[in-house]
Amino acid sequence: MIQNRSFLSHPPDDVLTLPEDLHAFREASVVMAHGDAGIFHKLIEKTMLAVEFRTAAPCLCMTLRGRETFWTSDGQEISLQGGEMILMPANTYMISDFSAKEGPLEAYILSFDTAAIRAFLALRPPSGESRDPGAYKIQAHAALAGFFDSAKTIYGQMTGSPSLLQTKLLECLHLIAEVDDAKRLTGYLTACHTGQAPRNILHVMHENAGRNLSVADLARISGRSVTSFTRDFKRQFGVPPRQWLADYKLQKAQELVLNSRQSVTEIGAELGYSSTSHFIEKFRKQFGTTPKAMRLRSL
Repeated sequence: MIQNRSFLSHPPDDVLTLPEDLHAFREASVVMAHGDAGIFHKLIEKTMLAVEFRTAAPCLCMTLRGRETFWTSDGQEISLQGGEMILMPANTYMISDFSAKEGPLEAYILSFDTAAIRAFLALRPPSGESRDPGAYKIQAHAALAGFFDSAKTIYGQMTGSPSLLQTKLLECLHLIAEVDDAKRLTGYLTACHTGQAPRNILHVMHENAGRNLSVADLARISGRSVTSFTRDFKRQFGVPPRQWLADYKLQKAQELVLNSRQSVTEIGAELGYSSTSHFIEKFRKQFGTTPKAMRLRSL
């Protein structure tokens, strides 16, 4: 695949798929890759914010330099720098932020296929209960830094066979088990599943709040039941989704009243109000004045 695209020109509403899409970008180079398994090197020199991606296979991201911040589906922030890592199960939706103020971002991304995970678990059977397969952070360690240094130095100019790639992926997993927490890692890998994982609620709302969707629609898009969506939403935003949507619509209405030439009737219809009178009533209750009066005062 020709790497003729840049992360910087990627549409913000298009979810990247890892590791597949890494082959298409100039900022990512392949160390070794076969199917869903691979070792990739990433170098980004300009700020990139709110990049949403989905993992098609369990992935590990290790930051060599720079700081990259990840946001999980429930709004948890995980920041990486200086050899720190994040492990993500398959079908995880995440958001990545990187600011170039302090220099470029250099990182490795490893993706583990089913064969590699099975081979690891065959040698290290899990003990105790399986861990909830959410993303988690792994602290920097000299042994892991040495592993990635060798990958770049020794294998950077090789194509690498599938067996060599699996050997390196297994080595990485065994190193993590030795220096981090073997029980956590094996339980985590055992619990990894292939079903749909929930997406980041904040990103879902920013993408879809203006589409006049129901709470049930937004829950489905986020990969949750209505009950789970409402619970996670209230935990993150402090209010139920219906209230957030109502407030969002009124904020959008105010913007259109002040900055567009649309009529009050057109604005109400665009935002999904049942009638113009209902729109005016809600607007007056929120802002203490009617849309028409607010527009006239701003002239």
